[in-house]
Amino acid sequence: MKAWGHASWGVGSTYQNGPLLLAGGYSRTDAPLTDMGTSLTPLTVASDNKLSIWSLGGWYTLPGNFRLMGFVHSQTLDAYGSLATPAIGTERDREVVDTLLGMSWGIGPTVLKASYVVRNDKGVENADSRQISLGVAYNLSRRTAIYTTFVDFDNKNTAAYNFISSGFAPVAGGSARALQAGIAHNF
Repeated sequence: MKAWGHASWGVGSTYQNGPLLLAGGYSRTDAPLTDMGTSLTPLTVASDNKLSIWSLGGWYTLPGNFRLMGFVHSQTLDAYGSLATPAIGTERDREVVDTLLGMSWGIGPTVLKASYVVRNDKGVENADSRQISLGVAYNLSRRTAIYTTFVDFDNKNTAAYNFISSGFAPVAGGSARALQAGIAHNF
């Protein structure tokens, strides 16, 4: 399959039996960063660079509509280097692993949610982060709900992860927090 001019392939599988769901997948993309030649090292944008991704996840629903969930996602680049950090050069086999533990609990029309995510950047920059999320949704009908969510990022070293749509960018190693409220309607 061709995606954005890069050769990619992947495989995945899901197993579900009663309250248990397990899923996993693996994919590989050739030359994933060739379009970013102005900000990355030549080895990073080379046509022989490869991105490998694997993920495993699942959930288990307990009595009382209480669901526990977990997820592990790993992405490895054969070569990665940024021109913004020339002293580091180009790393080989740079891996970043994300791990999530979460829960949701439906109590009548109310759903409580919580998750804890850890990003382990195994590269030289060690741009680790952790995220805690807490939320509640109240279903007004089968298709409409009001909700609120609180998210807290704690970045380490050079990490500056934030909220994509917020426009806020914390300093490297800084933290970010957000409170969101809204209404959701499924058409």
